Amino acid sequence: MGVFLGSAVVPIALAITWKKANKWGCIGGSIAGFILGIIAWLVTTATLNDNVINVVVSRVTYHRYGRFRC
Repeated sequence: MGVFLGSAVVPIALAITWKKANKWGCIGGSIAGFILGIIAWLVTTATLNDNVINVVVSRVTYHRYGRFRC
């Protein structure tokens, strides 16, 4: 869930605290963070498993890299 929810944390925080943040920037930031998090998650999975993306990609290590990217 960190990959899915983590991408929206910073845009939501900026929307609440920063006067210049607009809705399109926050929406775009959330979507871009989500896409980059998924890419990082899948690339990490492929890298650690000899270029094979497993059907089960739910190991904690893979999620960490996706969350770090978000």
